[in-house]
Amino acid sequence: MPSVVDLLEYSSIQKLLFLGNTDEDFSVLTQHWSELTEGKACVIKEQPNAIEIVPLNSSKGGGIMVLLDHLGLTEDSDLEAVGDYTRWLSNK
Repeated sequence: MPSVVDLLEYSSIQKLLFLGNTDEDFSVLTQHWSELTEGKACVIKEQPNAIEIVPLNSSKGGGIMVLLDHLGLTEDSDLEAVGDYTRWLSNK
């Protein structure tokens, strides 16, 4: 069975999502997965009862940078994006 890190690095899986009923459970899970994948994947507490594990350096902000480049625009362009939680807090 491949590890979570291997799944994110060497397969087409782009996100692992854990959903639960209580925030208390996810504080423990967030800490556990953050330590286990440190430097290899990014653990994001997306909502009070959810965490995501995504490839390292993966962010919606980074996706916007790729889009800007594809459109021939720079990060100084007038562009606005709307998000609902922490994954949108990114410079790149």
